Amino acid sequence: LFHFGGETFLSRLELVQRIADYFGLDASCVEPMKTAQAGQDAPRPLRSGLRSDRARQTIGRAPLSLEAGLDRLATQAHFRQDFGALLGLG
Repeated sequence: LFHFGGETFLSRLELVQRIADYFGLDASCVEPMKTAQAGQDAPRPLRSGLRSDRARQTIGRAPLSLEAGLDRLATQAHFRQDFGALLGLG
């Protein structure tokens, strides 16, 4: 069993901003907050990512970049429908 992820390490705020930019949404409505304010049971790193070297060597494939993953996600009909409904577009 492998956990497989892209090589980009981002804060949660950076991730949301990049997703908003990709989909042409206004990222300014996302307000930064301190991790301690989130009220999570376990501590979380400020910047998060996943090293997938072993998985990449074993299966012989590199993970998608964030943008390539969003490209793939955006082409899926069920995602477009659900995402559009969430945004009040459909």
